[in-house]
Amino acid sequence: MVTDIKAWFNHVTVCWRGYFSISVILLLSPLLIFGYNDPKCRCAFVVLLMTIYWAIQPIPMGVTALFPVFMLPILELATSEEACRPYLQEANMVFVGSLIFAAAIESSNLHRRIALFVLKNIGSQLDMIMLGFMGITMFIAWWITNTATTALMLPIMDAVLHEIQPKETDSWNDCLKKSDSKRVDNINNNDTNNNDKNNSIKGKTNNITNNDGNNNDTDHHQNGHFMVTVNGNKESIELSDEMGLKDRTLKSGSPKSWNNQQTNDNQDGDSSVLQSSSNPTSESKIAQLRKIMYISISSSANVGTTTTLTSGGPNLVLAYVLDEWYHERTSVDYLNWLMFAAPGSLLTILLNWIIFKYLYLRKHKVSKTNSKANNVLQEKYKQLGTLRFHEIAVVILFVTLVLLWMFRDPQYLRGWSTIFPEKYRPRDAAVVIFMVAVLFFIPSRPFGPYPSPGLIEWPKVQNKLVWSVILLRGGGYAVAKATQTSGLSAYLGNMFTKINGLPVVMLIIIFAIIAGFLTEFASNSTTATIVLPVVAQVAASIGINPLVFLIPVTMACSMCFILPAGTPANALVYEHAGLKPSDMVIPGLLMKVTSLAVIVANLNLLGYPIFGLSTTPDWARATFNSTLIS
Repeated sequence: MVTDIKAWFNHVTVCWRGYFSISVILLLSPLLIFGYNDPKCRCAFVVLLMTIYWAIQPIPMGVTALFPVFMLPILELATSEEACRPYLQEANMVFVGSLIFAAAIESSNLHRRIALFVLKNIGSQLDMIMLGFMGITMFIAWWITNTATTALMLPIMDAVLHEIQPKETDSWNDCLKKSDSKRVDNINNNDTNNNDKNNSIKGKTNNITNNDGNNNDTDHHQNGHFMVTVNGNKESIELSDEMGLKDRTLKSGSPKSWNNQQTNDNQDGDSSVLQSSSNPTSESKIAQLRKIMYISISSSANVGTTTTLTSGGPNLVLAYVLDEWYHERTSVDYLNWLMFAAPGSLLTILLNWIIFKYLYLRKHKVSKTNSKANNVLQEKYKQLGTLRFHEIAVVILFVTLVLLWMFRDPQYLRGWSTIFPEKYRPRDAAVVIFMVAVLFFIPSRPFGPYPSPGLIEWPKVQNKLVWSVILLRGGGYAVAKATQTSGLSAYLGNMFTKINGLPVVMLIIIFAIIAGFLTEFASNSTTATIVLPVVAQVAASIGINPLVFLIPVTMACSMCFILPAGTPANALVYEHAGLKPSDMVIPGLLMKVTSLAVIVANLNLLGYPIFGLSTTPDWARATFNSTLIS
């Protein structure tokens, strides 16, 4: 009997994905059995099924993202043509172009030069080192994905922390090296058995691929890589040895030796060494310090993705919703968004740094005359050499791209796109794809040696274009469109109108909190796909400017700090630093409260004047009238 139960348990453990998938369909089947005549019930079945599959992932996210292609026609919610069209919407092409341009930046090492230049000039005080890391991580995440930014900063943080507490780092990595061979074997075995399920991100730190957004799928593992898990998917990420830490590079594992090693290493008069004793309490504080330094990187990357319309998944979903529902008649454009979001991002980073400084860093005494950690950064910056043509060309093209986006059709002056007929005016996708093409025309070494590749090579582009992420966005767009055409978003929005007696600011806070905590359990793009159409409908139902709800909810979807599964940046830091889930809860909650408060305050201080939120524009009234008619 015991043997039979054990065999059954083993069978369920191996086959749980199939059982779970079928069980979810059966649980949701009453929506079809008893409500098939109502398109809202049929759409709710699709939305709930895909949401559960995306959150638990019994099958890969990319496969789930393709469900609308066959489910919408079968359930008579859309034709096949209408179901397929969202997968290559303009917003998705902007995402593809942005990924390719980010790959060019990483290929040129431009982002590393910027990071090291800033860090080497911030001094050697521990609190200033943290502020420098948080600030530059946030800035780089404005332009490239949060996963790529986090993976870039981790080896640099490794080098700095090694100089702050070298003996401890060496001891920890000695322990890791003993188990590394076994871990690599396990990873390779896992790769053999799971190529059809798991995706990886491969390459060095400066060749990292985002998945954003959630944004998390490729498929193979190699020696030197370690595994992270994001929303059920395993990822393999290799941290490079560019910081000169071949024997110290941090790999996945639990840093238990942090709490088991004595850390009295102040033998150099100028070294940046924590003054710690050999008692367990002091060792625990050292471990906590290291963890919070790593957490500050992922949180800053997540905050940075809110700053430009092309930097984060929820921002692209917002662009899609505005385009589909209001046909780009809104006051949101690249320049307006940057003017609104950048001050909020800077303030959020500053407040988070103050919280970390007074709750965590003040417990540690650091020599005020130390310079060894700063010397490491100085040395690594010198190793980059002088600016190369490759870097100069990429930065010129990148600045040109941003300027073209900003002044394509701004609200306050006549943009360059107005020289074209209105019907054929280029939009953001046309701009970024044109600049991507230019990357391939210009050689990276025009003065030799020859032959010279372009500023980006196609094999690197292929490594960066994670199709599961692109499909994830397309599937989200298809679901968002279906909720509109079926009337589901209107139905859910009308349910919320029962609380329209509350002040608008209270509704903003409620919706931001809902989105901010949902994004901890599902990807930020998925959360935005589900929530944005609903809050837009709420705004239409009560007759206010929809941007009053859409903007804060979009930003709240990116504020994922508490759980490692919420975003690849969190998962990467979680595995790299050997964190426990509890290590992220308290800092994450503090950052969550701070970020949501800044979002609401920034909306009232800057959002209302910049986007004209105090009035209900014509495009919003038209949507409101169509809602009443339907």
